[in-house]
Amino acid sequence: MADNTEIEHLENSLDRFDMVSFDATIFDGMLFDNSLPFMVYKIYQHNGLIASYHMELIQLVNFSREMQIGYFKDNPFHNVVHVLDSMQGMHFMMKVGNVKKYLKQIDLFSCFTANLIHDYEHPGYSNAFVIRTKHPLAIRYSDFSVLENHHLAAAFTTMFDTGKKANIMENMSLEHQKEARKTIINAVLNTDLSKHFTLLTELKTKLGNNFPSESVEDRNLIVSVSLRIADAFKVVRERSLF
Repeated sequence: MADNTEIEHLENSLDRFDMVSFDATIFDGMLFDNSLPFMVYKIYQHNGLIASYHMELIQLVNFSREMQIGYFKDNPFHNVVHVLDSMQGMHFMMKVGNVKKYLKQIDLFSCFTANLIHDYEHPGYSNAFVIRTKHPLAIRYSDFSVLENHHLAAAFTTMFDTGKKANIMENMSLEHQKEARKTIINAVLNTDLSKHFTLLTELKTKLGNNFPSESVEDRNLIVSVSLRIADAFKVVRERSLF
């Protein structure tokens, strides 16, 4: 049972949920193995994603729990604290920064889901290392965005495993499923650091040219850039949180 001090810490963390001063380490320390499911539910509920896509709560909980397991505790950086930090960062950008005004509901789902899975089962090595050492993942994905391809394949395998009852896209229309999967794949592949300057150049080229429009291309670019920012959101935090 949590004591008064622990409850106070959790309440303080929740009070800061819409702020850059949010502390993912304290949040995880208070909720343990339920930290990611709690955050995912809070964000998806706040954005109306559960109702919009007729998600069953058990599917959302099962999927987010599976994702939490895949952010390995012995990974010094790409662990559950990292994904909590980046998820809250994405929430901050969408709500406080009002980035979501440029997106459709299906884009919001894709954005947060891409964020949730973007480092799933990260082995703690860089792409350069796994390619140089001819790691089995590098062989499987032919040296192309090796880790990002693995995050996607492993996460979607978990989602679509009927035995796990974790398919949060199951009750979507086929059109929305296709669109969401394409956007999620594009966004996660764009977290490959080798694509940073290509993504930045694309954004700079579009700025000032009626950007953003409602086109799929512009919305996908916003999702990708938002995920790149959320992935490194730790640098925005107060120094006391490091």
